[in-house]
Amino acid sequence: MMPFFPPPFYRAPPPPLLSPPLYRAPPPLLPPCFFGVSPSPPLPSLHNVHRFQYNVFINFRGEDTRQNITSHLYEALCNEGLLTFIDKKLERGHEIWVDILKAIEGSWISIIIFSEGYASSVWCLEELVKILECKKYYNQIVIPIFYHVDPSQVRHQTGTFANAFAYHEVHSSSRVHQWREALREAADISGFESKSIP
Repeated sequence: MMPFFPPPFYRAPPPPLLSPPLYRAPPPLLPPCFFGVSPSPPLPSLHNVHRFQYNVFINFRGEDTRQNITSHLYEALCNEGLLTFIDKKLERGHEIWVDILKAIEGSWISIIIFSEGYASSVWCLEELVKILECKKYYNQIVIPIFYHVDPSQVRHQTGTFANAFAYHEVHSSSRVHQWREALREAADISGFESKSIP
């Protein structure tokens, strides 16, 4: 009988352990007060954290829309009993930008009115960035209205939006990328086209 020679890749199994390894349970967690620190309360829910001050915030360029669609929309919302913020509610002497940020954060819904001159306003673009942050973190409802502009103009920054960004590339280059991304995101949200509204 020929002797058996295992193939070169064969490896003998390791010898069995005589006894299983000892199991040691992890030490119990010490309460925070043991270290002189009071335990933190459980995190409250989003609805308890975020308090809404307004029903609606309207983001718009005044030169384009204040005397037409914005004023009509504001009046209609107020007639429905909805507490609506537009910049005329700002109190004189206050820090305007701080008040606007608070108003955006404190609104349940933001309505964005895109118009031909919208992108030329740094204020509008900065408000837009803040609105989308609130949409992300507070589930704020965002409704875009495309007033005499096509959503593709907003999405791809063409037409008057291209002209505005040619200026921003020179004077506000550090913010341009974020503004472009905000416009693309907002243009993809389902909204209303109102080219026929006077």
